[in-house]
Amino acid sequence: MKTAVSQWGYVDDNGRLVLPDHLAQRYGLKPGARFVLSEDQNALRLNRSPFQLSRIYLEVTNQCNLSCAMCIRRTWHEPVGFMSEEVFRRLEVDLQDLEPRPSVCISGLGEPLFHPNIVDWVWRLKQMGVSVEIITNGTLLTRERSKTLIEAGLDQLWLSLDAVDPEQYRAIRQGAILEQVIENLQTFKALRPPSHKPKPQIGIVFVAMRSNLHELSRVVELGRKLGAVQFIVSNVYPYSEEMDKERLYVHSPKSITYFKSPWLPTLRFPKMDLEISEETHRALHLAFSGLWNLEFGGINLSQTCDRCPFVERGSVVIGWDGQVSPCIVLLRSHTTYLHGKPRQVRAYQVGFLDRQSLQEIWRAQDFVAFRERVQAFNFSPCTFCGGCDLSETNEEDCLRNTFPTCGGCYWAQGLIQCP
Repeated sequence: MKTAVSQWGYVDDNGRLVLPDHLAQRYGLKPGARFVLSEDQNALRLNRSPFQLSRIYLEVTNQCNLSCAMCIRRTWHEPVGFMSEEVFRRLEVDLQDLEPRPSVCISGLGEPLFHPNIVDWVWRLKQMGVSVEIITNGTLLTRERSKTLIEAGLDQLWLSLDAVDPEQYRAIRQGAILEQVIENLQTFKALRPPSHKPKPQIGIVFVAMRSNLHELSRVVELGRKLGAVQFIVSNVYPYSEEMDKERLYVHSPKSITYFKSPWLPTLRFPKMDLEISEETHRALHLAFSGLWNLEFGGINLSQTCDRCPFVERGSVVIGWDGQVSPCIVLLRSHTTYLHGKPRQVRAYQVGFLDRQSLQEIWRAQDFVAFRERVQAFNFSPCTFCGGCDLSETNEEDCLRNTFPTCGGCYWAQGLIQCP
C-alpha cells in the first residue's frame, strides 16, 4: 500500500496544466513563473521556480568552542564574529513580506548555541510562523538550554555525531566529550512533551571518512536510542590535504554509473536481498562497474548529478555579518581539493542585509540569472574531468562560463549533503 496520499493535477479546457493551489504556492508556481522541466521514463518533473525563496541557512556566528578535524576554520583567514541584533531585526522585517514563510536552518560555519541570543531568536522566528532547525555539536546543549529551546518552539535539532567510540570521537570533534554530548541529548529527548511524534524532532548528521566509516552502524543504533528519526550521511569536504586523504569518493566522481549517457546501454537492476555473498557481490560489481546507465530498484542514480541542492530548494545563506550568498560553498573564500590538487573557491556575495531587503536581493536580476544558470547546469564537468588548470579555481571553465562556476562543486554531484 502507498504511505503517501496521491495528489492530482489536471488539464483544463484550454490545454493548460492546473495544479493544486497548495502545491503551486509551495513551489513558487505563480502566474508568469518560469521553471525547468525534465523528463524521466514515465514522469515529467517540474523543478521549483527560481523565483521562490523557501529556505534560509542562517549563520548566527562563525565562532565555535571545538576544533573539529574536518572544519574550514582550521585553514581559513576570515574574520570571526556574532550576528548583531540589527542584522537579525532586518531579517525579521523582511520575513514579514514573504508568503509562504521560508524555513530557517540555523547553521553555517560555527556553533549556533554559542550565540547568546539564540533562544530568543528561535522564539521570535516561531512567532512569525517560521519552521526552525538548528545544527549543533551538542556540547552546549545544557538542560536549561534544552528546556528553553523546546519552549521556544524549535522544530528540529540536528546533532553532528561521527563516532561512538570515545577515542575516535575525540580525534574528530576535538575539545568535546562524547559522554557529555550523549547525556545532553538524552536530557533533550526526555524534556520534549509526550507525543506520537514528539517535537522538536531529532536528527543525526554523520560525516563519513575512511577513518570512521566503520562507526556508522553504531552511530545509527545510538541515534535511534536517543530518539533520532532522521539520519544524514555526508562525505567529508576536503579543506586540507589531510582531509583529502580521508575522502570516500576518489573514484565515484569519475564513475559513469552516476551519469546518464546516451552512448551507453541501460541496466535496470531490481530489488534483491543484499546480504553479502559471492553471488550478490558479483551482481553488484556488474551493476556498479560503470558500463551502464544504471537504474537500481527503480531509481536512476544519475538523478543526483548536476543539481545544486541549494538552488533546487530555493535557498540563500545569510552570514553572521549580513552577507547573503547563494550557498554555503560560496559564503567564504577557501581552499578545497579536487582530484588531489588545491582548488581556490572565491566567495560570491549577492547582497548585504544592511543595504537591501532580502526580497530585493532575491529578485535582483543578476541573482535570478545565476539561479537559472545553475538549474540549467551547463558547466564544465570538473568533478568528472579535472584535467586542466581552469578546474583549480571557480573563476571560469572550459565552456566559457565565468565566475562563479559550479562544475567543481561536490554538493551538485550528490557527494556532500546538508540538512
